[in-house]
Amino acid sequence: MIEDEVFAVPGDFLGNAAFAQVMIGHLQAVVLRQLADFTRAHEGDEFAYLEVATLLHISGRAKTVLTIHHTADEIAAMHAAIVVRARELKDAGGEIRALAQLEADVARDLLLSTRPPGWPRSSSACPPPAPW
Repeated sequence: MIEDEVFAVPGDFLGNAAFAQVMIGHLQAVVLRQLADFTRAHEGDEFAYLEVATLLHISGRAKTVLTIHHTADEIAAMHAAIVVRARELKDAGGEIRALAQLEADVARDLLLSTRPPGWPRSSSACPPPAPW
């Protein structure tokens, strides 16, 4: 355990803890990016997910959680957009997924800049892919 690391200012324990937490987040992002690259490189390998699951400490094809930190207003707006689109898909009929699953799939599609079936290309609710 590292006890004497100072990341911000000596004696600023909360600042040091906050800075360390930011660094943890950056390192977790690196891990996830590497795992995504591995998964893409082994797309046809039916057992590749087991390698990823081992590193993430999950068993089988378990679901994981993505957390987004933002202002309360922004989070509420994001959640509302996801719920509205999921309900539109459900109300269109023929949808067997539960509303909660539709919400998760809509969020995935928004983050990955893909569109679910029936979502028009001109929809302003799904922005173009980010330029990174």
